[in-house]
Amino acid sequence: MQMTRHVNRVLHDEHMHVQSLLNRLGNLLGRNFEQAQTLNCGEARLLLGELTPVLERALARHFRLEEEDLFPRLF
Repeated sequence: MQMTRHVNRVLHDEHMHVQSLLNRLGNLLGRNFEQAQTLNCGEARLLLGELTPVLERALARHFRLEEEDLFPRLF
């Protein structure tokens, strides 16, 4: 039972972190969509640089957890 809670927590935490980064990206793009000339390319580049490896790790870990821990329990 403890492992189930741990898997759920890890998946939830990863989802929340990725969602937070995507919200920041959406806010950055939305904030600057109306005033495209004010887009801070450095800020966007930094955010995308932060988001890319997080998504790569989160997706790899997410799928591994599902395949190794979640799906075997369901099937």
